[in-house]
Amino acid sequence: MTDLRDAMRAAVGAGIETVYVPEWERKVGVRSLSVKDQLELLDDEPKPEIATMRILLAALVDENGERLLGDEDLPLLLDQPFPVLMPLLAASAKVNGLSTTELEAAMAAFAQARGERPSTESPSPSGDPSQNSKPSPVSS
Repeated sequence: MTDLRDAMRAAVGAGIETVYVPEWERKVGVRSLSVKDQLELLDDEPKPEIATMRILLAALVDENGERLLGDEDLPLLLDQPFPVLMPLLAASAKVNGLSTTELEAAMAAFAQARGERPSTESPSPSGDPSQNSKPSPVSS
C-alpha cells in the first residue's frame, strides 16, 4: 500500500508543459493542478470564462514549478489579448484534463462576453477544424 501512496505523492505537480509566448518574449510553464486546487478555484466563480482564467492563472509557473502570478494578477491576465492566451489555455486544458469541448465552450463564452462571434478562421485548440470551419452541404 505504501508504494501506491508514494506514487501518488510523486505524481502531484509532475505535469508541466512549457509554452513559448512570443508577445512576452519568454517560455512559461503550465502545470497540472490538483482536484482540490481546481475545486477551490471553481467554487466561488459562477462564470465559466472567469473560472477558466483563474485556473490558467494558478497553472502558470516558472521552470521550478513556482507560480508566476498571484491571484491579485487576474485583472492583468484578463487584459491580455485573447490570441496571446490561446496556446496557454490549450496547454492548461491538456495538462489539467479538460476536454476540448470544455475549452471551446469557455472560448465561446469569452466571445459572447466580448460581444463577438467566434472566429471561423481560428483553429480549434485540438487542431481539428471547428464545426464553423467545416464546409456545409449546399442544396441546389
